[in-house]
Amino acid sequence: MRISAVAALSTLALSAPALASNGGTGVPDTASGGVVYGQAVRKVPARPVVRRFAIEHRTVLVRVDRKGARRIGVSMRLRRGHANQLIRRTIRTGRRVAIALPALKPGRWTVRLRVTGLRGVRRGRIVVHGIHKAPQLPPPAAGGGGVFPVAGWHLYGDGIGAKRKGHRHQGQDIVAAQGTPIVAPLAGTVSFVDFQAHSAGYYVVEHTADGRDLFFAHCQKGSFAVVPSAVVAAGQRLCLVGRSGAASGPHLHFEIWVGGWRVDKNSRFVDPLPELRAWDR
Repeated sequence: MRISAVAALSTLALSAPALASNGGTGVPDTASGGVVYGQAVRKVPARPVVRRFAIEHRTVLVRVDRKGARRIGVSMRLRRGHANQLIRRTIRTGRRVAIALPALKPGRWTVRLRVTGLRGVRRGRIVVHGIHKAPQLPPPAAGGGGVFPVAGWHLYGDGIGAKRKGHRHQGQDIVAAQGTPIVAPLAGTVSFVDFQAHSAGYYVVEHTADGRDLFFAHCQKGSFAVVPSAVVAAGQRLCLVGRSGAASGPHLHFEIWVGGWRVDKNSRFVDPLPELRAWDR
């Protein structure tokens, strides 16, 4: 009878469900290296997904979705030449987050976004046009005079309002021979030097001593004689006449802006022809 009772108890034990609380399925315990019975299984968050990564007005807009996680770590590395800055943030998932960028010197900055849990990186670019401190500028020419921007033979082409594909002309074209020097009409500071493949080509932006911005487009490739933040005098060479970008022939596309060159809604271009006529002597 004793043997039968033991056998019966054994049979009863074998027929019971294998619960975690009484020695059933074990769950790994990462802290001790063993198993803890009855412990709930921790759900690993799903792989993160970058839904948005955009740069607008020196602010990076980021949205990362990750099921099972409320927050996630992101880092951004900003590079321009040898300059290098790193920004780390922990952001909420499932919503758009705006991350303000620090003050950056003028130039083209590369932004690399890295998200915790993702091997790859997202790349973007920010172009800084502003000058953060006012340098010592040469005084403007006496009587408000200036130098004609094309130092050589030239003709006047299309002006303000001429029809273009999808927009209206915002400056004055000055036709000249390839390689003719383009010079600064007024003293100022070079705020930007850059390239637009399907539009302005190689271009220069100068912030003048009187507070306006001058835009010089379609420069010849490899002809830049200035760099961002360079202080220039009236008549100093900026580049050479070319036909880079969306240009059918060699010419200078010249613009004058009040309130900054495409800075915000208060920026506006003005007709440069009257001033060009005054300088053309």
